[in-house]
Amino acid sequence: MTANTPRGITYPVLTDQVSTLGPTIQDMALDLDGLAQQLADRLDAAAHRPAARMSAIANQTLTPFVANTVTFAAEEINIGGMVNIPTSNTRIRITEQGLYMVGASVAATTATGTWGLRADITNSASGAVARASLQGNNNSGDEPTNTYLSVGMLTYADGATPADITVAVTSTSGGSVNLQDRSLWAVKMGNIPGGY
Repeated sequence: MTANTPRGITYPVLTDQVSTLGPTIQDMALDLDGLAQQLADRLDAAAHRPAARMSAIANQTLTPFVANTVTFAAEEINIGGMVNIPTSNTRIRITEQGLYMVGASVAATTATGTWGLRADITNSASGAVARASLQGNNNSGDEPTNTYLSVGMLTYADGATPADITVAVTSTSGGSVNLQDRSLWAVKMGNIPGGY
């Protein structure tokens, strides 16, 4: 007589006759091998989920009081073909259905007087927007510091309509402000409903 675990693994019970142990142990080994293969398949799928990151360090001058779409120059990670800088240096394009974590970070040169900086990250397909902003006053002196701003959101792509992920930065400084170090990234977290 054998028994099964809740996951369906067959195992021998203490009252089994010795003559039935061989086939029962073989069934148990095959069940365990099947579970190990499922785990290996899930790990492999996770390792190959779409992910992308692009960045730039050269100055991008911001027009004050306007949402300036941020440009990028380097493709750092591109699993799943979501980045194509020669085609578009402003977006990560998601074409595979799923739940994604997306984010952006920017460093802006200092501005004097009263200023504000806002970053909006947008999913073109769903219209979802996440925003981060900073306000400051009189960032001047012998060694003024850059202003850093990061924004992120969890967003969904349906796979039917390409979801372009972009970031735009708005400066409320009357003076010249440049973006310096900046990056935009996206990584697939999983599928909805319930898959991996």
